[in-house]
Amino acid sequence: MRSGWIKIGLLTIFCHIFLINPLHSEEILKNQVIKKDKHLSGRVVIEGKLVVEKGATLFIEPGTQVLFKYLDEDGDGISETSIWVYGNIIARGKSDSRILFTSHEKEKKWGDWKEIQINHCKGFLFEHIEFQYSEYGLHVHFSDGVVKNCIFRYNNDCTRLGNSKMIFKKNLFEKNSGKALNFTNCHIIFEDNLVRDNREGIFVFEKRGDPRIKGNNIYNNFKNIKTGDFFKETLILEENYVYPEDAIEGQISVKFASEPFYGCMPDHKEAYLIFSIKTDGFVDGKGTIKNDRFYFTSFDGHAYEANLKSYDVR
Repeated sequence: MRSGWIKIGLLTIFCHIFLINPLHSEEILKNQVIKKDKHLSGRVVIEGKLVVEKGATLFIEPGTQVLFKYLDEDGDGISETSIWVYGNIIARGKSDSRILFTSHEKEKKWGDWKEIQINHCKGFLFEHIEFQYSEYGLHVHFSDGVVKNCIFRYNNDCTRLGNSKMIFKKNLFEKNSGKALNFTNCHIIFEDNLVRDNREGIFVFEKRGDPRIKGNNIYNNFKNIKTGDFFKETLILEENYVYPEDAIEGQISVKFASEPFYGCMPDHKEAYLIFSIKTDGFVDGKGTIKNDRFYFTSFDGHAYEANLKSYDVR
């Protein structure tokens, strides 16, 4: 009898908690204008334009999932769903509680949502964010802000930046069908980032501005570095690891590092994990990379060679 009462009591408590805190609750924002400070948390669905007016700040809390619905009202094939910021935006996740910007669609593809467009904004912040399936990612004009410890995957362009002052540190740009860093006439500090497996890694459209691009790993992009047809200057990069070195197009000067830099990725374990290798001991040391092959030793008494393109190990 006593155990029966315990089961009923626990079930009653569970139902009470479930009703107060439904597991699938979400906030839906459809073509809304934010005129005063607003905090987003939990699961948020955006359809159409979410506009943050001048004088207001949009705060996005750690662990928030922002899902963008595909909406193409003008029939141009590009989704209008986006966030437009004329005030400010502070999206600060944590290493163990990232913020996610992604598609709401069941069958996801890049272009399901358009962009986060930021205009005449001072001091915006994106930290510990993952951006997925956008058309233009971060689209910034006449603004200054910081982007660090973020992941950009499965987008078209990750960034479109003009006449802005920005810092990018310890971000991962991979598997995007367009450009990773895409700017014109900007003061940019771009350090300790990893840019791989995109169509273009670094792209400058027309004017260089004052960029400082150093200490990055830029490799296996269709074009690692490229300048646009209207670019008449020389793009100067400090020391970066670029592979292959000839995947460059335009008037570009680079100091090539002989080996990749370590620690050029966000503080997320899955960002570092490309493939795993089983050994009978443990590995102590960084190993050596040469000609698409990674060599390392293990305390099981063996030396290993891994092909970084096919991931074969012997």
